[in-house]
Amino acid sequence: MADSSIYDSKPWQAAYGTAIAPQLPAARYQNLAHMVHSACERYAKQTAFTAVVPNGMNGSLSFAQVAELSDAFAVYLRDVCGLQAGDRVAVQLPNGLAYPVVAFGVFKAGCVLVNTNPLYTPSEMAHQFKDSGARVLVIVDMFADKLAEVIPKTGIERIVLAGVSEMFPVVPNLIVRGVQKVWSKVLPPIPDLPQKIERLAEAIASGRASSSPGKVNAWWQAVASTEVAALQYTGGTTGVSKGAMLTHANLLANLDQVLAMGKSHMGEGECVLTALPLYHIFAFTANLLCFMDIGGRNILIPSPRPVQNLQRALENYPITWVTGVNTLFNGLMNEEWFTAFPPKHLKAAIAGAQPFITPWPNAGKKSPAHGLPKVLA
Repeated sequence: MADSSIYDSKPWQAAYGTAIAPQLPAARYQNLAHMVHSACERYAKQTAFTAVVPNGMNGSLSFAQVAELSDAFAVYLRDVCGLQAGDRVAVQLPNGLAYPVVAFGVFKAGCVLVNTNPLYTPSEMAHQFKDSGARVLVIVDMFADKLAEVIPKTGIERIVLAGVSEMFPVVPNLIVRGVQKVWSKVLPPIPDLPQKIERLAEAIASGRASSSPGKVNAWWQAVASTEVAALQYTGGTTGVSKGAMLTHANLLANLDQVLAMGKSHMGEGECVLTALPLYHIFAFTANLLCFMDIGGRNILIPSPRPVQNLQRALENYPITWVTGVNTLFNGLMNEEWFTAFPPKHLKAAIAGAQPFITPWPNAGKKSPAHGLPKVLA
């Protein structure tokens, strides 16, 4: 029999220093909806999310607005769509104001989030929706042309369409939608399907109309930490994509792990650049959940390609944190506007998914502009 002392030894704790406890704290929340509810109460008047398109046009939601909108969407799912606790909701959205409202609404309804890449092919969509058992689909309207081929092969009963500029102020929204429709021609016609198809604004309005006090709180308070919160599908590099079953306890523990590593660099007024897609688990945990919990502001980038799409966001907002992968950081380092005028408020970067080999400006030296940010890999 193996010597159990081998497993009792934890030499890696020597690298924790004084800022990181050897054990995670006791769970602070019952489930993810509890975390969202608590954060929205604590930081109600602060800005939670700002979505920025390449030309700088933007829209924002406060924590209080996120609370109200996600409550309404939760009621829509349960009362209008007829979903029950544990039912699956597929969310196929890029980074934007619609994503947190919908995702948090799914958790509040006691349902399971099925994150889906908006760039999936019809065959990939059909596999994931059928495999997950999704009953409702929330999809960006730019890819509505895939629905006619996909939906008949799935158990989807209802479809909600959201725009990239969803919840923007009226004028910026009209301009963005006009460019998409007339200039870029990326808004396809809505297919004729037997399933009901409606806009996100209509879904939220119908949720508001059927809401009653205490209903939403009762739903999420009945969800145990051991229940599945999300089906996070793998990349499918060794076959078809497979859904990893992530419980509320899984994700809340990961939230506390990230905060244990980075909380010493986090204070009031944090502002994180979210260029990585929220439908991937990295940004979902490190950006969406962590900065929600600490009252930070998420600057959402619908599409980080080309990397110049980040310029207005980096120039116009006091970015203190950036998450990314090596290709994103390498792309930034090859942009003249970024190296000439690096973010003045940047404190730290979180790198993941691949080895971090790209140096920041003046690596190994003290930059007169902002200093070398700490990289948490």
